[in-house]
Amino acid sequence: MSPRAPEGRAQFTVPRGAAQFDALAYRSFVAAHGYPLLAVPAELHYGFAFLPPLAARQVSTLIADEDRDFAEVRAARRAGQYTWQYVMFAGWNFADGDGWAFGLDPEAAGDGEPVVWLLEGGLVAEEVGTFQQWLAERAADVRSRVDALDADALADAAAWEGDYADGAQDLEGFDG
Repeated sequence: MSPRAPEGRAQFTVPRGAAQFDALAYRSFVAAHGYPLLAVPAELHYGFAFLPPLAARQVSTLIADEDRDFAEVRAARRAGQYTWQYVMFAGWNFADGDGWAFGLDPEAAGDGEPVVWLLEGGLVAEEVGTFQQWLAERAADVRSRVDALDADALADAAAWEGDYADGAQDLEGFDG
């Protein structure tokens, strides 16, 4: 599957080898919950979104290949001659490439389950672990932030509707 290219422009090819990033635990999570947007009140200073397939393909192009020049990589990707190392599946600042990606564990032999990597500014920063470990860590982080609020502060935070000067932020159009 490929997004349609405007007439006269090169067809962008979906990352080859995307199946290698198809973690069973992630598929189970998506089947049960879809692609949720975890947006909590500003007082918690926390939020991130899971990416549907089309959005994941689009933002994964922001992930740098540290071994090659970006223009060279872009050309190889457009020509369908690039072996993708990472596929972003969730994040908090997609324009800057901040979030998490699936990638293979360089120390794993054979066809191991993909692992989660932290992305900062489109660069792979560090290995986080399996999807299950990552999800447990995210859930614990949210719980600790909520637990740190007293009951009145939590009620105030939950009642806050926000001031969206630029309109509500959502993933409309990224439905895969």
